[in-house]
Amino acid sequence: MKLTAFLDQLYDRGDVLVEHGLVELDERDREESTAYLERTYHEDRLTLAGEAPPFAPEAAVWAATVLYRACQCLVQRQIPAREVRQLLQPEYPMVTPAVAYSADLTFRSLRELLRLARGLAPSDALVEALLDLGSHWPFSSTGIDHLPKLRNLGTILEHPGLLAAYADRIILAKDATRLEPPEVRSAIAGALGDHAEHYWPEYSAIVSNLKENPHA
Repeated sequence: MKLTAFLDQLYDRGDVLVEHGLVELDERDREESTAYLERTYHEDRLTLAGEAPPFAPEAAVWAATVLYRACQCLVQRQIPAREVRQLLQPEYPMVTPAVAYSADLTFRSLRELLRLARGLAPSDALVEALLDLGSHWPFSSTGIDHLPKLRNLGTILEHPGLLAAYADRIILAKDATRLEPPEVRSAIAGALGDHAEHYWPEYSAIVSNLKENPHA
């Protein structure tokens, strides 16, 4: 596997080429991809309104590898469903703000990858696995519909920089499914300020309905 080439294509062109066959990541490629992702982290952190969490190299490489495997599963339709689920396991040993942000360097592409997967086969194992990934990595999956219950939200709430960026992403996607817990609504309200009617005209009505029907 040449993960660095994959990353270069992903960031520079937005489309990628993947190898046929599940080749393992070797040590040299791991080192090169870690350095590549760290450079990307330092560029990306400048876009955050608040302070970014520190870089978590192992999580960044893990997420990049998972995304690479997901792309392989998209084009190699003969991979059995059981193997797809094994390749795209969503759990990570300990999800901290640093892990969530470092994984997001590549996991932010989940939404587009899921769109492509649904276009090929809306109900297959790859779609199910990508939805599971999205539920475990909520910072990276705003705008994705029909997700299972969101996990690891506390990781976002405990870091002001991540919470502010999460609110911005929700506003950009107009993702009304992400308005819980109340800390998220507070962050969204702060980001919208007096411009809600311009950036999200329906927001006030959605929040009012949510308060009136909290279990809807």
